[in-house]
Amino acid sequence: MAVKYQLLGDSPPHITASHCATLRDLACFALIAILFLGTISFLTSTPQYSADGTVNRRISTKGSPPRLRDSVVRPYGKDLCIWYNFTKDTTPNEKDEVTLCVHASANYGKFVFDHAVHWNGHVSAAIYVNNASFSAVAAYARLAQCMPNREKVRTHLIWRSPDYVCRKSYILNGLRQKATIDAVAAIDGCDLADFASVFHVERIANDAYPANPLRNIARLAAQTDIHLIADIENHFSDNASMVAKAYAPTVRANKTAVVVRRFEYDEKLEVPRTVGRLDEMLRNKTALQFHGMYYAKGHAVPHLEEWLEYSKNDGNKPQLVEVPYPHSAWEPQLILARSAPYHYEEIPFGYSDQACLPYELCRAGYKYAAGSHIFSGHSGIRRGGEYKGMDRVDGTLQHAIAINKLFVRHLELTYPKIPNTCGKWR
Repeated sequence: MAVKYQLLGDSPPHITASHCATLRDLACFALIAILFLGTISFLTSTPQYSADGTVNRRISTKGSPPRLRDSVVRPYGKDLCIWYNFTKDTTPNEKDEVTLCVHASANYGKFVFDHAVHWNGHVSAAIYVNNASFSAVAAYARLAQCMPNREKVRTHLIWRSPDYVCRKSYILNGLRQKATIDAVAAIDGCDLADFASVFHVERIANDAYPANPLRNIARLAAQTDIHLIADIENHFSDNASMVAKAYAPTVRANKTAVVVRRFEYDEKLEVPRTVGRLDEMLRNKTALQFHGMYYAKGHAVPHLEEWLEYSKNDGNKPQLVEVPYPHSAWEPQLILARSAPYHYEEIPFGYSDQACLPYELCRAGYKYAAGSHIFSGHSGIRRGGEYKGMDRVDGTLQHAIAINKLFVRHLELTYPKIPNTCGKWR
């Protein structure tokens, strides 16, 4: 029987896959670890730089060999544990292929299934788990069994362990809990809409979301050496992976960061997947540059009209147009090489955690270029007020100020011979 998959943000929402129902009992949850074992290849490390800003080596994290090829659990950083390869990626690499690297808390993991359909390439997803999100993990595991292109998606589960004891039993015991089993037992098939309540997870107070470690883990665990770093809720345009592949040689050979434009659109409408449709929505005000009404300076990319006119023509080849680094509040969506700098992990979520990487890239001597024919869209136009869900700040302002001072010191020590043409950090 053919499986009809529901696309997030698309219609109609329909799917049938009765074989997924076999995962409802306790025994099957206990076997989840076995069902998703696979092979991965990556460096579990953080990049180190010479005085001129060039990457010269990588250092393995504590307790980890330089390369891992199986489903394993390892400690990371100060108090994190990672179950690498919870779902496996078995597809061989193609030349210049770009891995889509995304991160999320478990309740947002459902967006991975959209990427599996629309990103025709490898996906590396770092998913944060806590004691309140085992039901969401169980739902994710169930849906992954009937996920199209699942052989291209590798998922890594991350959780906190104050005593720094990292074992798969943390996840497996959570999946065996009665409340977890009951949450998904009555759901038959693989229709994402049926799991909406299961993916709704209340935040645990004082549980800081480790955004930058997750971003870095997704990159470190990626199968290819070129990465598109994205927030998981972005929906990518048709053929985005093929367009990104065209930029891979430039990204690999030069200190170039390719900017992928982001937009937001009316949540009542379907995802714009072509530049032509996006152009229509921009003109009738049902789409805007990402956060164009709220925080435009953080996301605006120049030459929008020229980009639209060029990219609408499928006969035009993908091209890069250099754009200047504007200021330290800028946080564009980027395609980077594995060897490029990574997000500074100490900066807490909500305090310029995203903007620190573009700034460091500038300090390291990278140039920026906006790519044609590729974009992403985020459902919902933010007009002001508070974000929903994950939008928050973690920790205190005083702590963030102290960490940002450490970040500045890190830049001074790492790039002492590169002139600072990037302006002041924050």
